[in-house]
Amino acid sequence: MDFYNIEQIKKLDINSASEYCEELRKYVITNISKSGGHLASNLGVAEISLALIRLFDSPNDKIVYDVGHQSYFHKLLTGRYFDYTNLRTFEGFSGFTKRDESEHDPFGAGHSSTALSAAVGFAKAAKLKGEDNYSIAVIGDGAFCTGMTFEALNNVSQDDKIIIVLNDNEMSISPNVGSMSAYLRRIRVTKKYLSLKKKTKNVFSKVPLVSRHLTSFASNTKKFIKRLLIKNTIFENLGMYYLGPADGNDLKTVERILQEAKSVNAPVLVHFITKKGKGLREAEENPNKYHFVSPFSVSSNEETFSKSFAKSLISFSEKNNNSVAITAAMCDGTGLNDYKNKFPNRFFDVGICEEHAATFSAALSASGILPFYVVYSTFFQRSYDQILHDAVLQNLKMVVALDRAGLVGADGATHHGLFDVSMMLNLPNTAIYSPATFRELDYAFQECIKNPYVSCLRYPRGSESKLVSAVFKTPGDFKLDAVKKCDILFVTYGRITEEVIKAKIILEKKGHSVVILKFVKLKPLNFDKIKNLISSLSPQTIVAVEEGMKTGGFSEYLFSNISTSASVKTLAIDEKFVPQGTLDELFDYAGLSAEKICIEALK
Repeated sequence: MDFYNIEQIKKLDINSASEYCEELRKYVITNISKSGGHLASNLGVAEISLALIRLFDSPNDKIVYDVGHQSYFHKLLTGRYFDYTNLRTFEGFSGFTKRDESEHDPFGAGHSSTALSAAVGFAKAAKLKGEDNYSIAVIGDGAFCTGMTFEALNNVSQDDKIIIVLNDNEMSISPNVGSMSAYLRRIRVTKKYLSLKKKTKNVFSKVPLVSRHLTSFASNTKKFIKRLLIKNTIFENLGMYYLGPADGNDLKTVERILQEAKSVNAPVLVHFITKKGKGLREAEENPNKYHFVSPFSVSSNEETFSKSFAKSLISFSEKNNNSVAITAAMCDGTGLNDYKNKFPNRFFDVGICEEHAATFSAALSASGILPFYVVYSTFFQRSYDQILHDAVLQNLKMVVALDRAGLVGADGATHHGLFDVSMMLNLPNTAIYSPATFRELDYAFQECIKNPYVSCLRYPRGSESKLVSAVFKTPGDFKLDAVKKCDILFVTYGRITEEVIKAKIILEKKGHSVVILKFVKLKPLNFDKIKNLISSLSPQTIVAVEEGMKTGGFSEYLFSNISTSASVKTLAIDEKFVPQGTLDELFDYAGLSAEKICIEALK
C-alpha cells in the first residue's frame, strides 16, 4: 500500500483519515497473518494511534505506549513501514517500542505498567527545561489495575502537562480481574451519557439567536446528569480532569475528545472504549486467542513444556487439596486453562501484578497451603524482592514455575528469560531445576514438591528436543551421556543441550573424545560428588555452555565451589542484551550455536 508521512497524515480530512486507518488495519492483518505477532491489541488502538499523530507534535510531544505491543500502527504512522519479512526479525523492527529504533519512541517498553511513570518523568523534565510539550501515556485497562500505575498517579501534579489515554478493551492478555476492573466496568455503562451530551449540543447549537445560552444551559445540565450517573470518578478525586467514556474506534469522536483534552489546563484522563481485535471477526470474537498469533497457516497440537507442566500440576492437585495455582494475567500463555476449569476455587489470576502474586503466594504458604506461582521468566524479574524478602527469608515452601526460560525468539530483549538462574542462585535455601525434556520436567516437578523451601522450576518455550530426549533417556539431578576418559567435557543444562550434542558430533568426527555432563538440578549440589565424577573423566578442557547470563550464572557457581586441573571455559551471554530473531540466529549471535561451541572448545 501507499503510506503517508506525518505531514501528509495531518492534512487529511476526517473522512480520508478514517479511510487510511482502515487501510492500515487491513495491512496489519495481512502481514501479521504471515509473520505472527501481537494482533488483537493493535487492531483495537488504530484510531487512537492515528489521532495522536494528527493532533500532537511527535517527537516533541512524548507519546508513550504501555507494554509496547500495541505500537504497530504507531510504527507505520512514524515511517517504520514494516511488513511480514522484517517485523520481529533479526536486525528488523522490534515488536515493541524501542528508543534506538525511532525518535518517535521516547521510551521503550516490553513489560506492562511503565507508561504513566515514564510520562510523569517526561512532564517533570519538560518543566525543568522550560519546555511546553505534552506527555501522553497510552495505557490499557489491564495495566490500570496494577500497582505501578497507581504509584505514578500519586506522583502527578496539577501543573503537569499530561494526558492519559485509557485504552479500555476489557482485556489485558487474559480477561481482566479484580476490583479496579469492576470499577471501569461500572463507568462503561454510562456511555449513554456521552451520547446524550453530544446530541443535545448539536441540537441547541442550531437554534438561532439563543444557541449560545442554550448550549451553556445544556453544559451545566449535563454536568448534573453526569453526577447522577457516575458521580466523581476516582480519577477526578485524584485531581485529574476526566473525559469519557467515549468510542475509541470512531476517529471523529477520538479527535474531538483529544482536542478537548488539549484545552484543559490540568492533567487529563481520556477514557476510550475500544474493541480488541477490531477489523478481524475471529479476533473480535476471541481476543484472548488472537492477542498474539503465530502465522495463521500454522496449526499445531504438539506437546509443549507449558502443557506438560499443567498436566503434572493437575495430576498432583487431584490428590492434594491444599495446593493452589497463581498467575499474573497469563492463564492461557502458561497453559493453566485446564487447571482453572478443573479447580476454579484453587486458581488465582491476580492481574498484571507479579509483585503481589509472589507475596500473596508466600502468605498462602504461611497458612499451610502449597502455592504454585506460574509466570514467564521475564515477568518474574519484577517479583524478585518479594521472593527474596517475603518467601525465602521466611523459609516458606512454594514452587515458582518459570515458563519461557531462556531465549524466546522474536519477542526480543524485553522477553528473553536469561536472568532467572543468576537471580536465584544467590538466594539461600532455594532449589533450581532446569529440565530439557518432558521426562525431566516431571522428575523436577516431583523433586520440587519434596523440597521444604522455595523451588524454582524453569522450562523453555515450545516442545522438547527429540535429540536431547534420545541421548538423555532417564532423568536425574545430573547425568553423563557416556562414561569414559575424554579430551573435552561439556557441562550444560536446559534446552541448549541440543546444540552441545550437535557440537559433540562434529568434534568426534574430527577425532576428539567428548563427554557431556548435563544438569537438571542446578542448586543445591553435591560438590564433592561432582568433583570426583569430573576427576574420573580426566578432561583436558571443560566447556560450560548455558543459555543464560555468564556473570553470576551456573558455571560461575559450580566452578567456584569445585577445583579441577582442566582448563575451564564458559560460553554464556556475556553482559549484553540479545535482540529478536529466530532461535538459530540468536544462538549464533550469542556464540551458542554448535559451530561456535566447537570453535571455542578447540581454542
